[in-house]
Amino acid sequence: MKGFAFTSFALLASGVVLSAALFASSGGSDVEKTAEAQRISSASFFLDSFVSDSERSLRIATRRALTSATNFVAQNGEPLSNPAENISQVAVNGTLGDEEALGEAYVKEWESRSARLAEDSNYRLNVSTRIRNLSSNFLEIRANYTVETRLFDPVTLSRFRSTDNKTVTVSAEGLEDPMLLLRSSGRYVSSYTRCDFADPADMLGTGTQNSSSVFHGSAAVSPSDPSSLSNAGQKVLVVADVDDYSSQHSQNSVNDFGAVVSAEESENPGSYSEHYVFGTGSNPGIGENESITVYREQVWRTNFREMFQERCYIEDASGPGVLDRFENNVDASGGVATLLDVSALPAELQREDSAVGHEYFDSDQSTLEKIHGVTEYYPWFRLDQPHVQKYDLQELAY
Repeated sequence: MKGFAFTSFALLASGVVLSAALFASSGGSDVEKTAEAQRISSASFFLDSFVSDSERSLRIATRRALTSATNFVAQNGEPLSNPAENISQVAVNGTLGDEEALGEAYVKEWESRSARLAEDSNYRLNVSTRIRNLSSNFLEIRANYTVETRLFDPVTLSRFRSTDNKTVTVSAEGLEDPMLLLRSSGRYVSSYTRCDFADPADMLGTGTQNSSSVFHGSAAVSPSDPSSLSNAGQKVLVVADVDDYSSQHSQNSVNDFGAVVSAEESENPGSYSEHYVFGTGSNPGIGENESITVYREQVWRTNFREMFQERCYIEDASGPGVLDRFENNVDASGGVATLLDVSALPAELQREDSAVGHEYFDSDQSTLEKIHGVTEYYPWFRLDQPHVQKYDLQELAY
């Protein structure tokens, strides 16, 4: 195993040879020699199992440290200075500054339990663990540990030693975002959840016939009985051929929908819904109930609502990472982003600003843009110009 001074096999083999030599000189019986070899083998296996199982314990300690640090920020209403250093201290020692015993699943407790377990087998185990590095990548925290282990068997006088480097990764999902908590004075709670999409919007295609309007709704893809659908006026009907579909189900049932998207052109497009895009060439990859915006000749999949209603997170090179957010650092980069539901903020914090969380609370001002398909329904919704460009939303911005 990586980091061992000797492999378990080599230790066992050398132990057996040494045992045989000692007993040969002292006249030990074959039974004694066999018992001695088995004891050495058991000690080697004990150490090997301990090191193999250490990753699970280190992973639990790391996750518990993140939870403890989050609770510390929430309870004290203060940022956590030097997050990597302090969270590492929690993971190893279970302490944070003057706070003692923040949990029982930290590394020192694991080391003590392991030593007691070794004593039950009449071994003496000494473990020393330290964190070399703690870093974040999107919603994952990576901790690099060094575990130094010494095992002594007083029966055979065998000694084993290993130095092993372990890397564990834990998810921050489910933990509260401490930066948004602090910036809202504890009144806006957003827990880390991974969005099901990489960007909040994608243009799926364009048509050759279209209205000059904008509409947003959930997709209804070629329903066999359109009259059975409730709230059709809030949906976007997606069909292969709108004229053929209306001949089967009536033009009125088609016009009950808020907007219509058709792969084929219509012979009389003006007779249909106020909002439409025809002649896209094919179904541009629209799935049932997907969030769709029809704007002039363009068809977009848009997830802005999901992002600020479900408060999920995506990767964002301009946003602070999970560790930076413990420090309340909106200026950090290489991390994550979410959209704020500005209407859910305390009244004194509501203003016209970018709905991107870290940009909303950043003192640096950027040109703000409204977004078709969102701002018409949520008048407070704006995006800063850099994120309009990042998400390729120039066509929807106004």
